[in-house]
Amino acid sequence: LTVLSLGAVIWDRDSYHNERYIWPVGYTVQREYYSMVDAGKQVIYTCRVTDGGDGPRFHVEPEDMPGAPIVASTATGAWTTVLKTVNQIRHREHSNSASGPDYFGFSHPTIAKMIQDLPGASKCRSY
Repeated sequence: LTVLSLGAVIWDRDSYHNERYIWPVGYTVQREYYSMVDAGKQVIYTCRVTDGGDGPRFHVEPEDMPGAPIVASTATGAWTTVLKTVNQIRHREHSNSASGPDYFGFSHPTIAKMIQDLPGASKCRSY
C-alpha cells in the first residue's frame, strides 16, 4: 500500500468520520490487486476519497480501466464490487466480502495515526 495523499479532514460534517475512522477528502492510496479485466494479471488500484456533499465518496480505479472508477458511499461497497468482479472472471467461489477500511488502508495503525495528526482531526465529534 502506497500513500499518495492524506487529504484534508472535514471535521464539521459528521458523515466524514465515525467512532473508528476519519475519511479525509483527497485521501489517495495505491495498492496492487487482481485485475477485473485480465484474470492472470495484477494491477495497481488507486483508491481515493472525494467530497460527495452529504458524505464521502470512495473511488477505486484500476490502472487497466482508466476513467471508469467504481464509486460507492462506503469503502467496503467499492471494494466488494471489485472482489465480485475479480472472482467472476477468475472463476473463483471465494467470499465476495471485503473490508473497505483494510483495502483503503484506514485500519493500518500508521495511516490511522497520520490521519489523526491532520489539522481538524481532534475536532471530529464522533471519533
